[in-house]
Amino acid sequence: MRQRLIIILVAVVILVGLGIGAAILVDRSDTVKNAVVKVANLNTNSVVNGNTNASANTNQTLNTNTNPDRAAIIFVAKVFTERFGSYSTADGYAGLLAATSYGTALINETIRKNVVTLKTLPGTRSSVTKALVTNIVNQAATTATVTVQAQRTETIGESRTETTPTLQLQLVKSGADWRVNSASWRI
Repeated sequence: MRQRLIIILVAVVILVGLGIGAAILVDRSDTVKNAVVKVANLNTNSVVNGNTNASANTNQTLNTNTNPDRAAIIFVAKVFTERFGSYSTADGYAGLLAATSYGTALINETIRKNVVTLKTLPGTRSSVTKALVTNIVNQAATTATVTVQAQRTETIGESRTETTPTLQLQLVKSGADWRVNSASWRI
């Protein structure tokens, strides 16, 4: 009997979750979006001491940032950093070359030259980079300076090194798209 009750309870929870998920997907109205944002941003802190006194502090933060350029800049900077910092001799440096999708002609030429140089080095090499923190230092209508703190694991032969470098990026707006124009690692 207890096992049936647990199965029924789990089924009800799953169905309710699916119903809420479907409602959110179907109804993309501002009311639903705002309700989800408010629930996600609700932060409640309570402090209770040994006496009968209790104090509660409820802070509600709503992200009202509607700047689409800011979101695009952060996205491009993060993806570019992970691709620019990740490569392998096994795939002919295809990961590094994938960064050219987010670059201007200037940086793409630099990337291609670097790949040619890397291919002349002996042994096996690889690097995996994960963007951790992205910070827009300066943003104007068509330019932006961004720093991305990353975690990088480089393997040369059997030797593995982990670092947390920062990549400084200069982005330019090209039409509706943001592109990386220059990149410089700071270790």
